[in-house]
Amino acid sequence: MSIDIPLGPARYHSFASANQPEEPMAAKDFVASHVKDAVFVRGLRPFFDYRDLGIRKATHGRVVAHVIRAIDGADFSGKPHLHETTFQMVYVLKGWIEFDYEGHGKVRLEAGSCAHQPPGLRHQSSVIAPTWRCSKLRFRPTSVLGKLSP
Repeated sequence: MSIDIPLGPARYHSFASANQPEEPMAAKDFVASHVKDAVFVRGLRPFFDYRDLGIRKATHGRVVAHVIRAIDGADFSGKPHLHETTFQMVYVLKGWIEFDYEGHGKVRLEAGSCAHQPPGLRHQSSVIAPTWRCSKLRFRPTSVLGKLSP
């Protein structure tokens, strides 16, 4: 069984469910992703472009890694949401972003900043630098990734 996660028009990520046996990783699953070959695509949020680093395929869906960048001139409108993952980390590569974390308040992450967003932590990005870029690492979700909540 897999879970399909919408990432924009007609694009989905599939993750194996926790009940499905994991395929063992092997040397053939090695992956390297280089900036010179980078391809960014529109995804879950219309004000971000996403670059898949190839980790999902190499780990058979256990881990997802992206570089995410702000789209210059796009209407930024972060909504409160949570991620039902087993692990999520954000590392800011360039610029800055402000999040409002439920129970923790506003946190500004700048280039070189790192945040662990525990499973189910409701948050909202509120302000972003137009040059912002981050790397995001997620471990297999326990149910739906990027679940939006009211």
